[in-house]
Amino acid sequence: MFRFWIAGLVFAGACVEAAPLTEDSCSVVATNAGEKPTVRDVPGLSVLSLRPDNPLVMNAVDGVTINGIMCWRSEAKLTENDYLATDAGFPLYVRTDYGDESQNRTLALERIDGSFRIRLVSGPGLSAAEKEELKQLVALYTARVADRSRTTGDVTPLSANAPADQPHTISDEKMQAYEAAIAPYVAKAKQSWPEARRRFLAGLPSGHIFFVTTRLHDQQGRWETVFIRVQSIRDGVISGLVATNLQLLQTHKFGDAYSFREDDLVDWTISRPDGSEEGNVVGKFLDTYRS
Repeated sequence: MFRFWIAGLVFAGACVEAAPLTEDSCSVVATNAGEKPTVRDVPGLSVLSLRPDNPLVMNAVDGVTINGIMCWRSEAKLTENDYLATDAGFPLYVRTDYGDESQNRTLALERIDGSFRIRLVSGPGLSAAEKEELKQLVALYTARVADRSRTTGDVTPLSANAPADQPHTISDEKMQAYEAAIAPYVAKAKQSWPEARRRFLAGLPSGHIFFVTTRLHDQQGRWETVFIRVQSIRDGVISGLVATNLQLLQTHKFGDAYSFREDDLVDWTISRPDGSEEGNVVGKFLDTYRS
């Protein structure tokens, strides 16, 4: 038995559409302790009520992986703010329940490597007009995320209790001593990396943010250590968004997309909703390091 809690939801009316659309209920598709995924009721959960200033915040207890959100609506239709469910890290399934299974339809909205995809999971085929409507929704979702990225960097903010970043400047003459000092901590981070990666790929609890640390370089040979908010890990490549305000380099800025090989990882961090964190062994050492 497990429970979910939801924060920050304002139950406003559905957005205005050509035909009124209602949402009867929403549940989660969840896995508990490695069991088969099952649909679990979550009282009060609503996706139709989400707005950009009213995002979805949902946490599950330890041992529970949320694989997706399923909502039953009067029609198998997606709306302009449904992409906000994917912001929370979950695919959205919209389903009808007409009493005649042959007439029921299920649509899935997914965000894979930063791109939106809508697919028909089951039910009657889509008409040409419906396909065009979904195509326009994908374009709308993509434009909204791109616009948000330009203005905010699209990097999820940390808890107010999270430790503040503490930049360090190392002179050339002290670089060798610095590298020797951090080497054991980098080795420790790399040793624990496979388990951290496995947890990310299996799905971290909602509100847990996964960062890795690496070095960015410019053509002058200068470098700067940065946090990358991880979006995907595939074929030995980590992809995400720069989550550090750079002090030296001009080649990248906060919110830029960046990919690098796992071999170039320096450290990893999981930031929890309460501001506590796992990992960051190099960073914690540097907070006390005096060159």
